Amino acid sequence: MIFKPWLQHKIKKAQKLNKSLRQSVPYKTANKFGVVFCNDEQSKIEAADKLMALLKMDGKSVKTLAYERNNTIKHLPYDTFSKSNVGFWGSFNGKQVLDFIAAEYDFLICLDEQPNDLIKSILANSRAKCRVGRYKENSEPSFELLLEPGNQQQDWVDTIYQYLKIIA
Repeated sequence: MIFKPWLQHKIKKAQKLNKSLRQSVPYKTANKFGVVFCNDEQSKIEAADKLMALLKMDGKSVKTLAYERNNTIKHLPYDTFSKSNVGFWGSFNGKQVLDFIAAEYDFLICLDEQPNDLIKSILANSRAKCRVGRYKENSEPSFELLLEPGNQQQDWVDTIYQYLKIIA
């Protein structure tokens, strides 16, 4: 298992050292979207499917990565990773995860209300132009765009989509 304080240190270091250009681009010109979340609830899978469908209707390219924490739901229609794709010191070793991190997304969207350290590490190392997440008081510097969701997971997807379309 990963030494948690070490992983948290690596996340903070990656946030400081990652000099990728961070700026939101107009939704109309944005083409590449990434979606990342922890696969621990059926509602998150439904939210990811809905968001992917909305973005693909607009002709956007969407790549989704799910962290298989409990491995309860198999055969997801998108890439997944688990603890086996993470080394002892918190380095990712799976091709799917490394490709996801290296991709230059216009928007990288985190569906988790409270991202775990592995998702935070992906966000910190990402080269995405704009990282989108839920607003929380004392939020870490993992996101450029923080949104206040509704009460349910479906409301969260609608909020994301609504605000992304407004960006001009």
